[in-house]
Amino acid sequence: MFTPTRLSSAATIAAGLAGAPAFAQGVTVSPLGPAQAAPGQEVVITVVAEAQPAALIEAIGGFALDFEITAGDEHVESIGTPVFTTMNRGTRVGSITDQAIVGIVGGQWADIDGSNPSLVLDNPATLFEVTLQIASDATVGTTITITASNPDPAGGVFVYPDSADTVLAVPNTPGSALTFVPIDIQIAQPCLADVNGDGVASPADFNAWILAFNSQGPGCDQNGDGQCMPADFNAWILNFNSGC
Repeated sequence: MFTPTRLSSAATIAAGLAGAPAFAQGVTVSPLGPAQAAPGQEVVITVVAEAQPAALIEAIGGFALDFEITAGDEHVESIGTPVFTTMNRGTRVGSITDQAIVGIVGGQWADIDGSNPSLVLDNPATLFEVTLQIASDATVGTTITITASNPDPAGGVFVYPDSADTVLAVPNTPGSALTFVPIDIQIAQPCLADVNGDGVASPADFNAWILAFNSQGPGCDQNGDGQCMPADFNAWILNFNSGC
């Protein structure tokens, strides 16, 4: 369980929970990612938390959650190690399997009397990122469902209420104001023009193709001849104009 810097005693948590309606009507945790992915593609999922009403919240302080594939896990080859950006204090990960990451914990220091001017005030706040490797034999037309969750009541999200020297715990317990929203990713035919793998064929993929060509990397071979050649540039243009 993540222990926020502003937390000084068990009584403080109890007081925060008792005052929950006064500070936050809810915290929603959502994974964000592309709506579609091709077999063999790497997909980056960003998990964010949003507290409402935002005007009463100074910052998202920390979290203790799981990351799960609740459907279609047979189409995922592997799950990467979580990457913490803003929530990079006290980080730890319990275990990683092909279906879930259990016990992901992270946070940021409280800004008490200006002690942490780098406190991130984003709301929604990015909790962590995870890379999924879609199986090369994933079935086109099927769906992968991903959610953040935590069956352990000790898990949850912590917020810093505005102008308060304490924290508010939003636990994963029945009746709390913590909501998990899943995301569905459909396995689709590969989009060759989408070289950067963001799910959209856009001009940004031109630079991605140049990088792939220079490194002889994935995405360069646009004409399917098994080689990375200058001719693949014209093939990329044709693929881009054809759309995805």
